[in-house]
Formats: sequence, structure tokens, C-alpha cells
Amino acid sequence: MLYAQMKEPQTHGTPMFPIAWYEWHGGIADVPMLNCHWHDQCEFFMIYNGMAYFTVDGVSNQINTGDLVFIPSGRMHMAEPVNDEPFYYRAVVFDAATLCESVEIARVKYITPMLEGKYHIKTIFSKDLDNGCTDAFDNLFITLFDTPPAYELISVGYLLKLLGYVFAASGESPEPIPYVSNIQIIKKVITYIEENFSETITVDKLCGLAGMSRGHFTKMFRRFTSKSPIDYVISIRLRHAAMILCERDDKLINIAIDTGFNNLSYFIRSFSEAFGCSPTEYRKMYYRRSV
Repeated sequence: MLYAQMKEPQTHGTPMFPIAWYEWHGGIADVPMLNCHWHDQCEFFMIYNGMAYFTVDGVSNQINTGDLVFIPSGRMHMAEPVNDEPFYYRAVVFDAATLCESVEIARVKYITPMLEGKYHIKTIFSKDLDNGCTDAFDNLFITLFDTPPAYELISVGYLLKLLGYVFAASGESPEPIPYVSNIQIIKKVITYIEENFSETITVDKLCGLAGMSRGHFTKMFRRFTSKSPIDYVISIRLRHAAMILCERDDKLINIAIDTGFNNLSYFIRSFSEAFGCSPTEYRKMYYRRSV
């Protein structure tokens, strides 16, 4: 299934315990990938089966089974399969600022400077070279999953240990990170697409929004999302179409129009290519699950 594409609106965890865990096992007609998005919380992400190309702020690396990725707050990130083979992952999302409020040195010396972009943060940790870090993540995830007595304290301990590994491997950045302005431009464009996907969206409109020439904008947009602007718009529309198919028993032509497709045949063909089945087949598999 195509995943959320922009800033995630939900808060992960609770104010008392700002940590949440997720895992993805895959499923019929689902594509285990994460499209370009960002959120206010930090995240640790581990592949536990398969391989993926993981991109953070336009920089892509191949990660393998057991490798760990750290994504600081607000950083655009995405994951794609290698050779179209499925991959499965576990993730822990947390509010670093809330977590370290009562630990003054952690907040002042590390977390606040990181949130202000004053660290060149290392993001990829290999299971072969950084096994202490990946082992700590395994222990954190198991603790959150099993919830043993006092699991909250144990989880916070493992999470602070993980952050210690991250900062030990990272370097301070005395100057502002140079690509931040480009990231903000892409975020602005992605947000616009998400909010207006059902309307007519042209590359020229997006270029004007970004304040860039067509060639420069297209190149930069592809760097951050791995898609051309038009392909990205189509992927947003298809994701919303899939959600509608799961939620209501409406005519396909109505769903196509509601999601910005003016041609039913093109909608069906695009959907089938993205999900591996027709919209009708997809609804048969998933409609009953959501009601």
C-alpha cells in the first residue's frame, strides 16, 4: 500500500510517554515502502528482512537486514525496495525534546542543538560495524513490544543509549546546514500537492511555487522523492483512491474524479500498475477489513 506522503499530522506516543513503535510485515497487494514524508518526532528505523534504498534529505543509501537508520526531527525521508523485492521493518518514533526535558545536560548539550541543525548527524548504522547500536535497538523494540514490568524506564534507558551512540558518531556543525532552504521548498511543494491533489496540477505551477526553473526544480524534486513531479502527483492520487476503495462502495468513475483522474481507463491502468491488481480487485480484498 502507498504510504503517507507529507508531514504526518499525528503525535506518536503520549505526553507522559512520548515513544511509539511500529512494524511492517507486508500483505497481499501491498508494497512495503515509505514515500517521502517528515514528522516533528525523531525516529529509529531498522530493516529486519530484505534490503531498501533509504533516503534522508535527498541522500540515499542502501540498507540491509539488521541495519539501523536514525532520522532527526523534521528530516524528509523515504524508503524504496531494492530490485522490487519486499522488505520488512520495525520503527520507534519519539519526541526527543520531551524525553530529555528532565535530563538537563542531554537537553542543552545535545537535543536542542540537534533540533536547531547544529549537528551533522550520522544516520546509517551497520549491523556489522555498529552492532552495539543495533543491539540496543533490538532490546528497545522488544521491551516496547512485550511491556515487562517498568518497561517505560527500561525503554527510556535504551533510547538514551541509542542517542548516545548517534551523538558519539556525529560531528558538530558550526555553520547552518546549506541544503535546509531546498528542503523547505520541497516540503512546501509536497504540502501543496497533498492539499490540492484532486485539482489540476501542472509542473509549471509547481515550479512557480518553488521559485525555480523547470529543469532545476525537476532535478531537485526527483532527488528528494525519487519521482518526477507528475509521477509524484499521480502517486498521491492513487494513495487517496486506495483509501476511498477501502472506506466506501462508490462507483469507480466517481472515485477517479474525486482523486483528480479525468479518465477512467487511465485511472484503472495506473492503479493496477502501482498496486498489482485492479481497483475492483483491491476493494474486494480490503473493503471488508475497514468496516
